Amino acid sequence: MKILVTGGCGNMGGHVINALAQQGHEVRVLDRDAEGLKQFTDPKVQTVHGDITNRELVHEAVAGMEAILHLAWSFSEDLNDLLDIDVKGYRNLLDAAVEHGVQHAINTTTAVSYGKPLSAVVDENHPHLVEKARNPVYGLAKLATEELGKIYAEQHGIAINNVMIWYAYGDVIGGRNLRNMAKDAIEKGSIEVPAGCGGSFLQLDDFVSGVLAIFNAKPKGEMFNLATFYLTWEELAKMIAAHANPEAKVVAIPKEQWTGSVFLVDDWHFSTEKAERMVGYRTGLNREQALANLSNALAVTVAGVKAKMA
Repeated sequence: MKILVTGGCGNMGGHVINALAQQGHEVRVLDRDAEGLKQFTDPKVQTVHGDITNRELVHEAVAGMEAILHLAWSFSEDLNDLLDIDVKGYRNLLDAAVEHGVQHAINTTTAVSYGKPLSAVVDENHPHLVEKARNPVYGLAKLATEELGKIYAEQHGIAINNVMIWYAYGDVIGGRNLRNMAKDAIEKGSIEVPAGCGGSFLQLDDFVSGVLAIFNAKPKGEMFNLATFYLTWEELAKMIAAHANPEAKVVAIPKEQWTGSVFLVDDWHFSTEKAERMVGYRTGLNREQALANLSNALAVTVAGVKAKMA
């Protein structure tokens, strides 16, 4: 399959693009990071330097493609930027998809558009409470792209769908909170986390298999939660401590007393039943394998923290 990947130089992109190419897909990468594009040396990977706000360039990038995997995001804190760059940029992609006869498109979105978890297990019927999200304008912009895709799927009959992610990781895992935990383990000898909170981590090989399963099944206008396994922050903090400072203690603070990062305080346990039922999604890892992969990724994060502290 010929697949355009936007935002291929981000945290997820490198792993995803290489995995797609290794499976025989022809990949075209659109990204504004000229230096980052140099990492793609596989002959099955083409690169296009530019931004999704450039309508002409987007049409050039989409031409000849069968599918679009949309990873690009500005991560601006300014609502005007989110609307002008991210929402309008996604509309450019969808317009190009219609004009060039693209069959499939997947928009990656995040739990921030769900806002706050209202149940022990979160499925795709969860309401979108963006006003209660840790970053409401981010949630609003993500929700706008989700709904925009559903409109285009309805009006043009294209298999446009949304994939919901809480926290993805591959050979590396990013995140300021994880780096801060590593730093606390080293400097303070302890890591504080809110008790009874965590979320559903997604290993990027599972993400790729989920995307391909959706392309193959061709649903239209759907949302699919994808996840590999659930982990509490206490469990993850212990993994970080093992790499950063094995003597460090993990201290679980009652949720109602937590005053730290708001990102950590919610509990995002995703149900993947819909993806399993509708497109045949299955994780390719058992829990032991997923933990081992995550531990290796965390080791890279901790090594980076130690290097900066040296």
